[in-house]
Amino acid sequence: MLIQLKIENIALIEIIEINFEKGLNIITGDSGSGKSLILDSLNALFGGTNIPLKHLIRPGKDFCSIKAIFSSSSQINNWLISNGFEITSSELQIKRKSYKKNNKIFSKYSLNNLPINKQSLEKLGRFFNRFCRSI
Repeated sequence: MLIQLKIENIALIEIIEINFEKGLNIITGDSGSGKSLILDSLNALFGGTNIPLKHLIRPGKDFCSIKAIFSSSSQINNWLISNGFEITSSELQIKRKSYKKNNKIFSKYSLNNLPINKQSLEKLGRFFNRFCRSI
C-alpha cells in the first residue's frame, strides 16, 4: 500500500506531499491542476515514461525528485531477498532524483536509501502493479 508520496519540481508541481490512509483516498481538482501528474509521477518513479524527459523537470529548476513510501508484504519481501536486497523495515522507501547536466537529464534511483538500478526498479514496479490489481 502506498503510504506517502512526495513530488518536487515535476512539470507544474513545485512541491507536494500526500499522506495516504487505509481505505479510500480521493484526489480532486480542476482540470489542469495536476491530478494526472501524481499518477504519472508514480509511473516515472519506477522508470516509466508517461512524463517525457523534456517535461519532467519543472521549468527554471535543475532537478526534480519523487519519493514514495510503501508498506511491504511477504511477496514483496521474497522478491527483495531473491534479488539481493536486505529487508530492514516493513516499509519501502523508493526515490528517483533527476537532474540536468550539460542539457541532458540523468536519474538516480534508490531503495531504502541504497542505490538500485533502473532495470531492478522497473521489475519491482511491475510486481507492485500486479499485486495492486489482485487486491
